[in-house]
Amino acid sequence: AIARVGQPLLGAIIFLAISATFYATLGARAPGLETNSDAVRAVFSPLNPPRGAATPDQAAAAVRASVEAFHLAMIVAASLLAVGSAVSWIGLRGSAPKRARESREAYDSAVDHPAEA
Repeated sequence: AIARVGQPLLGAIIFLAISATFYATLGARAPGLETNSDAVRAVFSPLNPPRGAATPDQAAAAVRASVEAFHLAMIVAASLLAVGSAVSWIGLRGSAPKRARESREAYDSAVDHPAEA
């Protein structure tokens, strides 16, 4: 069940990180812009060029905010990949050889003594 829910949850986490970083950076780079208003959010969306009327300074701030949000998303994604790799390495490493050995022993036993199996 966790495997089916994990991917959408991680996608949502990355989206939240992108949005939070984008609007925080946009608000810092364009101080007169109220990033909490629906009108501003309709014009400026993360990782997209501004829709509608935006000054050149606001458009430049949106580009920079998108770049910073993208960089954060890549750091989050790389971190999640590293954690997943570590969990796979540690979690699967110990049990796989034991299961393979047990399967091999069961096979050998069945081949050596077919009537007993």
